[in-house]
Amino acid sequence: MGAARAEWSNSRLGASYASRSEPAPMPQGNAAIRYRKLQRDCLAACENLEQVAQMVVDAALHMIPAADGAVYEMVDGDEVVLTACSGTVSGFAGHRMPIKGSLSGVMFSGKAVICDGLQNSCPATAAACRRFNISSLILVPAIIGNQVRGVLKLASHRPFAFSSDDLVTGELLAYPLCVALYAQDARQQRNTSASLHRRLQAMFEQAAVGVALVDLDGRLLRINDRFAEIVGRDRSDLEQIGFQNITHPDDLPADLA
Repeated sequence: MGAARAEWSNSRLGASYASRSEPAPMPQGNAAIRYRKLQRDCLAACENLEQVAQMVVDAALHMIPAADGAVYEMVDGDEVVLTACSGTVSGFAGHRMPIKGSLSGVMFSGKAVICDGLQNSCPATAAACRRFNISSLILVPAIIGNQVRGVLKLASHRPFAFSSDDLVTGELLAYPLCVALYAQDARQQRNTSASLHRRLQAMFEQAAVGVALVDLDGRLLRINDRFAEIVGRDRSDLEQIGFQNITHPDDLPADLA
């Protein structure tokens, strides 16, 4: 696919990086077939972020042969949580790491990058990479709107293991994660709206005073039991008439003003 790379270094972390400058093209051949299957499976499970993340990291090891480990890390405050792991990093799901001073902080650049020379980088990064025998990484941020919500990491024990084509594939693999994150946000918003509606309903019905919702023409759209009790009428009857019918004639001009 021949994607262009822009090289730079990070003196704080002591690792070298490469990013892409064009949109990611679609995979071809067997990779395209596998990717379409991944899309279908992730779409079916899109409201289960953990399940989608596990599908993605498992598929990553097949679609990027140079990778021997894959992990999706979700941002939680000033930490990342290893949400799904595969390959050489299996078994670390649920582990937490601080963002500050770690390679996870690179994701806030908003760009997918290749990181090399990791075992010769800053002490904290080098120690972690030696522990997991990682020499090269691809980091792809999962972004919703302008907010980085997580990072997909693909690891290799070999130095300079990843190509620009691998970086393209890594970006494509992050798309189902973004869809799942969006679905999760939408579900949480629906739940919040439903919860708010239930609380307002309870406040309306349980109020110690009479409460009525009236339209611009004066029709009683909704009333609570206390209101019906005060005016001495059945609730069902009141919801068929306007407030003018239960207001003393001397008070109507002021109420209609």
